[in-house]
Amino acid sequence: MIRLYRSPASQLRDYNRMRERTYSKSGNFQNDADDLMTLEQALTDSGMTDYQRKLLRMYYVEEYSQPEIALIVNKSQATVSITINRAEKHLHNLFQNWERMELNEHSCT
Repeated sequence: MIRLYRSPASQLRDYNRMRERTYSKSGNFQNDADDLMTLEQALTDSGMTDYQRKLLRMYYVEEYSQPEIALIVNKSQATVSITINRAEKHLHNLFQNWERMELNEHSCT
C-alpha cells in the first residue's frame, strides 16, 4: 500500500522537532507545517477521549515518561501504557481511513 501520510507515532515523536523547525523557518517549513496541521486534525477527528489525548500530549509533546504520567494522573503505569496504546491505535486507524479515501478519490479520477 502506498503511504500518503507519515505514521502518527513518528509524527508524535517528531512533534517538538517539527514545531521548532516550523517556528524557526529552517528546514522544510511547508512540510513541517502540513504535518503539524494534519496531526492536530487527526487528534481532533480520531474519536479518542480527552483523557487519551491528554496522555498522548504528556507523553509525546511534554516528554514525560509513562511512570511520571502515572504519578501525575494517579493511575498505574500499566494503565497509562494501555491508554496511550489505545490512543495511538485511534490515530493509526484514522490515518489508514484517510489514505483509503484519498486513494479512492485518485482512482475515481
